[in-house]
Amino acid sequence: FLEIGAANPEQTEAHRNSFDRLIILDLSFERLDKSTGCAAVSADAQSLPFKNNSFDGIVTHHVIEHIDDDRLFLSEIKRALKPGGFAIIGTPNRERLARVFADIFTGKRKFPWWEHKREYTKEDLQNLKADAGFKDALIYSKFFGLHSHSLIAGFSRCPGLLERWCNFLFLVLVK
Repeated sequence: FLEIGAANPEQTEAHRNSFDRLIILDLSFERLDKSTGCAAVSADAQSLPFKNNSFDGIVTHHVIEHIDDDRLFLSEIKRALKPGGFAIIGTPNRERLARVFADIFTGKRKFPWWEHKREYTKEDLQNLKADAGFKDALIYSKFFGLHSHSLIAGFSRCPGLLERWCNFLFLVLVK
């Protein structure tokens, strides 16, 4: 299994406990936690340094919104996955509740913004997955509420009626 954007030690630890063999990858080698016991690789996710059909699964969270070419990124993920392999791609929802409130006071955010090349809505991911050519795809929402580094208030599962304003979107793809 491959974790792309493996700069979060807690996330990597959860993946390491879930998968028998995990390789962690980040653009910056310094950001990788080498104490995990996982093979650590520094590379651009738009040009993965692995052979075709190398992985049973690929996970990535908070990466696709930083990538210059999101379609190339998905193409590389598809190339690196074995037939029947899966990818889970998590990203912030552009229409999350906190962003809606911030837009009221600061105006609509224009992209690229800070380090994000773009952010996605569920509809954006629907269009992206349609172009990606995977066998199966699913999009789901996670966490409804407000959060900062010191405060988290909300629901882990996003109530259906409020799904549009959840914080995170996950794109699950099967090759």
